[in-house]
Amino acid sequence: MNNESNKTNDIRQIYNEYETNEGFLERWHGENPGNKAILNERIHTIRKMLEEYGYHDLKNLRILDLGCGRGIELARLSEWGARPENLHGVDILQHRIDHARHLYPKLTFSCQDASNLSYSDEEFDLITMFTIMSSILDDEVRIKVAREASRVLKPGGAIIWYDNRYDNPRNPHTRKISKRSLQNYFPDFDIHAQSITVLPPIVRRLGKATKLIYPVLGRFGCLRTHYLAIIKKRP
Repeated sequence: MNNESNKTNDIRQIYNEYETNEGFLERWHGENPGNKAILNERIHTIRKMLEEYGYHDLKNLRILDLGCGRGIELARLSEWGARPENLHGVDILQHRIDHARHLYPKLTFSCQDASNLSYSDEEFDLITMFTIMSSILDDEVRIKVAREASRVLKPGGAIIWYDNRYDNPRNPHTRKISKRSLQNYFPDFDIHAQSITVLPPIVRRLGKATKLIYPVLGRFGCLRTHYLAIIKKRP
């Protein structure tokens, strides 16, 4: 087995560990008010950024979700006007792809390694990348994923990016993405980034007070743990 296959298998193993770790699953349970607040903020900010940078109408755009999981984020774009036949998702785990196909049969999903995509050059108008790069510890693989995303994106197209800006001491399988490294991965792009997502271990404990306290905590930049960015490919 070559080195590239070993790296791919390492990533698969880490993702599989997440899905069998009861503590991890409990922390990210969708009914937790803090997790709901995190998701609502991200959705609101993505929609605002899409409109601000000229992507208010998704109807005719071809969109690719790298690391699509079970397809939930990709399916949300169809609710915002994207045509199901234009929505494609890839993930490295086959059982996630099987689940996504079952949940969203009108969307297109395939099991692929994001560092070696099967798509043609300049095939997509938008690409979404949510917490995929922080889960890749090998910088060579990160660079390959970034190059593949750039290759399949049309000139003038954009990447919607959401990922960690801090290292997570509770999760050794992730690594932060700084603004500088983001620019290094996408040197021919214009990057418009902002920090969001209040420190999850705190907000998960807020309970009924979440709606009141979350916006207050969000005023403190040091408590915002992720970057959300529009990364536009220059024409």
